[in-house]
Amino acid sequence: MEEPYRLGLVSTSRSGSTYFRRWLCQKYGLWDSASWLKTNPYEKIAEAPFANKHHILKILTHYIPTEKIYGVLKEFDTVWLYRKDTLKQFLSHVTRMRTKVNLVYKEEEVSFLYNNIEDNSLVAEHSEYITFRNRLEHFWDLFYSSKSGTLVEYERFVEDPLYVGWEIMEDYNLEWIMWESMEPESHGWPKVRLPLKLDIDYEKKFKNISEIKEWIDV
Repeated sequence: MEEPYRLGLVSTSRSGSTYFRRWLCQKYGLWDSASWLKTNPYEKIAEAPFANKHHILKILTHYIPTEKIYGVLKEFDTVWLYRKDTLKQFLSHVTRMRTKVNLVYKEEEVSFLYNNIEDNSLVAEHSEYITFRNRLEHFWDLFYSSKSGTLVEYERFVEDPLYVGWEIMEDYNLEWIMWESMEPESHGWPKVRLPLKLDIDYEKKFKNISEIKEWIDV
């Protein structure tokens, strides 16, 4: 077998990175790092349970200190995922913080969220938006500084995942990983669960939605 291949997925909170990442893992036989970098320093990645397998490394821009991240991103191929609808991304981000629910995998969990988030029940703080905005700006600074890697719009991926997935496969030559994962001596095909998509009208849930739109200039 070849040396383990690492594909870095750079994104920001609530950009759709979990669904996108796991879809690629499921499609091409890559292993998922989950949020390993959230609680572990990159310097110890050789000790990670996925390190000896072909994998996608989730990198939210605040996971690695600014003084280190530019160097780290030069060590492997990168895909850059962003969300065009930054208003919905921010509202989803605040909703996650208020409800403490990151992802849902069962229909009853979806129903619970729908039934327990009343209209006009949430309020976003301006300080939360400033942090969110700064992380987005950091993402774009990193992307333009790196001058490498494919930029993917999440909404375009949702519209046509097979085509966008094919583009990623072509750009990074992932087909060999897919075939290798089928070989008897490999680690086997990774078992990956895709989270369910939420169809929440977030704008109705926020009491200060007009103020939020002014912050984001919608």
